This record gives sequence, C-alpha cells and structure tokens, in this order.
Amino acid sequence: MNRPRAILLDCYGTIVAEDDDVVAAACRSIAQTATVPGSDSAAIGRYWSDVFRRLCADAAGPAFATLREVERRSLRHTVRHFGSRADVESLSRQLFDYWRRPPIFPDTAPFLAEIGLPLCLVSDAPRRRCGTSAIRRAPTWPARTRSGFPPCG
Repeated sequence: MNRPRAILLDCYGTIVAEDDDVVAAACRSIAQTATVPGSDSAAIGRYWSDVFRRLCADAAGPAFATLREVERRSLRHTVRHFGSRADVESLSRQLFDYWRRPPIFPDTAPFLAEIGLPLCLVSDAPRRRCGTSAIRRAPTWPARTRSGFPPCG
C-alpha cells in the first residue's frame, strides 16, 4: 500500500472542540427570560438547531450568507420565537469569540507530530476563524483550505 502524501482533516469536532458548551449556555440564557410555555433550554436548543440548519441550506448562491450572519439570524429568530429578552448581540459575540479560538483536542498535536505529513485543514468556517486560530497554535500545520460547500455545514 502506498503511504499518503498528505492528510486532510476537518476542523471542528476533529481537531478542535465543537461549540456545544457555548451553545448550551446561550440556550440557558434564552430560557431564563422566555415567556412561551415549555421553553426549557433543551427545547430551545432543538428549535435553534432546526432554524440554523434551514438558514444554512438557504445560504448559498444568490442568497449567500456567512456562517456568522446565519448564526445571528437563527439566534434572533429563536429569541423572538420563545419571547425571550436575551441579548442576541451578546450571545452572538460569545459564540463568535469561541469560534475564533476553539480549544485544540489534547491528542491533536501528538497525532500530527507522529504522522509527520503535510496537513490540509478543511472547514466550512472561514480561515480567519478555525484555520488561522488552530494553525497559530500548532505551527507544524503547513497547509489549509476551505471546502467547496456553502458557508454552513
């Protein structure tokens, strides 16, 4: 078998942690001031996720929207849907700050050092978020790219 000449890896959930904790905290914030019955953080999370996925599906072509724009729209829609007074901009800023510097999984650096191959980091997030952040903290990663998909996954 031929040895690979390079490795392609996805960013979020593969080499850096997903934003689950930050999303859960946002859902709890929305739930604290929600006025709609049954507005617990789990229901809010499911609803927000559905809205986010729908907006992502619509974010390509003439209706192009960045991941951050989709996140803001879905968050605004969710806050309104549950009659919450949560501060959308503050919650959005917390998510964006996390996305800019997600923690690298502890086994990422040792794995990459062991394989000793060039890495191409693939992500639907703009390079200035996932790619640059991760590469800055692990300078052995020589290459990165974005997928050809719309700006949401």
